[in-house]
Amino acid sequence: MIWRVLVLLAAGYLLGSLNGAIMISTHVYGDDVRNHGSGNAGMTNFLRTYGKAKLVPVILIDVGKTLIACFIGWLLLHEMGYGPEAKILAGIATMVGHALPVFYGFHGGKGVLAAAAVGFSMSWWTALICLVIFFLILETTKYMSLASMTAVTLWCICGIVMFWGRWFVVVCLALVAAMVIFLHRGNIGRLIAGNERKTYLHTPKEK
Repeated sequence: MIWRVLVLLAAGYLLGSLNGAIMISTHVYGDDVRNHGSGNAGMTNFLRTYGKAKLVPVILIDVGKTLIACFIGWLLLHEMGYGPEAKILAGIATMVGHALPVFYGFHGGKGVLAAAAVGFSMSWWTALICLVIFFLILETTKYMSLASMTAVTLWCICGIVMFWGRWFVVVCLALVAAMVIFLHRGNIGRLIAGNERKTYLHTPKEK
């Protein structure tokens, strides 16, 4: 079983290191998203830098790599009765790879899309509810960081309730929420100070 877990972790991390924002900005636009805005290699900075029309391939890469990692983990361990454990562990490995990509100097994003993909792989209907909440918060406040942290944390809480008794899964879900919040620590400080930058999915109307 140990080698299966090691393969799972390696596959998740390497897949996670295929950062969508960096790949699209460098290989398609001859640029690097990390040279702009916040310097972060995530969905939000890519959206602000290149616009929402160019965001789709980034989402497909970051969600797709996580779903593949979770599926690999499931294939390796589900027959042993550890399907949920395999998915969440592969998801965490992917998030680590996304935040610290070995292919891009260990300077990546915050793993929100990866966390969302893990959620859909484990319970699509709770993840869908949290996605709706994400858009409601984003549309209301315009704070991508607040919407992201709230939605991921809410999903983790729902997951903890659903998988209560499978203690490894419960601990990993708490770890996912903690990772997302930790990676947004700078955003939290700016939210408290009232100078967090807003994100608009559409052009704001002039007053």
